[in-house]
Amino acid sequence: MSRVLRLSAAFLRAYRRHGVVPGTVPSQRIAATIRTLESTIELPAPGDLEFLMPPALTGFLRPVQGTGYVVAYAVTEVELVILTLRVR
Repeated sequence: MSRVLRLSAAFLRAYRRHGVVPGTVPSQRIAATIRTLESTIELPAPGDLEFLMPPALTGFLRPVQGTGYVVAYAVTEVELVILTLRVR
């Protein structure tokens, strides 16, 4: 069973706010990280950091290899939501 991948509006705003330009190395690495999350069966994976978002959402942080970015995501059995993009 595969999960539905959803990019939140907050992620898209953060992507633009941080000045990530499509086609550049950082954007390619962010996309690769999201593809890896989408294809990983067992999430959260070892090394992903847990955080709490009020009122009751548990999210996880995945570093983007070779950049100063971190992808925040939430996951259920049926859906993977990319919440936002943060700078380390």
